[in-house]
Parts: sequence; structure tokens; C-alpha cells
Amino acid sequence: MEMHQVRYFLAVCETLNFTRAAELCNVAQPSLTRAIKALEDELGGELFRRERGRTHLSDLGNTVRPYLESVLEQSEAAKQRAKSLKTLTEGQLRLGIMCTIEPGRLVPLLNTFRTCNPGIELVVSDATGVLLQQQLLDGNLDIAIFDLPGGIDER
Repeated sequence: MEMHQVRYFLAVCETLNFTRAAELCNVAQPSLTRAIKALEDELGGELFRRERGRTHLSDLGNTVRPYLESVLEQSEAAKQRAKSLKTLTEGQLRLGIMCTIEPGRLVPLLNTFRTCNPGIELVVSDATGVLLQQQLLDGNLDIAIFDLPGGIDER
């Protein structure tokens, strides 16, 4: 099952007309019809009954419609979420700070970050430098501010 088939199916559900659905989806009507036919083959039956210029959902069409509406909705939500994460308009940033760093030195930086990035949830934790380094390597932190005696290795 492909997303364009889902979109085409839902457009036909909305319009109950293959030609209007094709126009709505900006595709040629034969392409839309082939995609619906392929979807019907995959699902094992007719999704629409075509009677003298009138189109109706079949029992199978009525059954799968809510599922395919959910698939399309979830797909759009996933795209929106990915876009917002990519543009840093929402999400979470996990920041580790070495416990020996004076908080007063970082408060202005963190306040500026929150002001400039209101959709980003900033999760701050403190630990020793060794623990912060391990948390970074384990993927439990996105960024950390720390120092280790002898410096930080190449990892």
C-alpha cells in the first residue's frame, strides 16, 4: 500500500466521483483508477460500487476508510513533527552540566536559549565530568559542558 493510493481512495470517498477525485489530487483520472484498482487487489475486494455514473463505498470500503484516514493523518503528523524538529521549532534538548560549574555563570545563557527557542524543552541535569562523558556516549545527553583531568578523548 502506498500513500498516494490512500490519498486517492480518500479523495474518491469525499467526492464519490473518480474524475473529480483525480482533479482534486492533480492526477490523470486513469492513473487514479489504476491506483485504486491496485489497492483493491491488495485489500482483496472492491472498495467502491460503480453504478451508472454513481459511485458508492462498498462494505469493504466502509470498513477500511477509518483506518486509511488514520494512516493519512498520522503520516501528515509525522511530516510536521519531522519538520519542526529539523527547524528546531519544537523538541527537547538534553543538556548535562558538570556539577562543579557555578550555575550563575550559565543562567544568562540558558535564559537566552529559552527566549530564542520557546518551542524547545530544555532538560538540564548535573553530574561529574566522567558521568557526563558516558551519558553523551550512551546517547542520553545531546550536549554537555564539562572538563576532565587530562582532557577529553577523541570520542
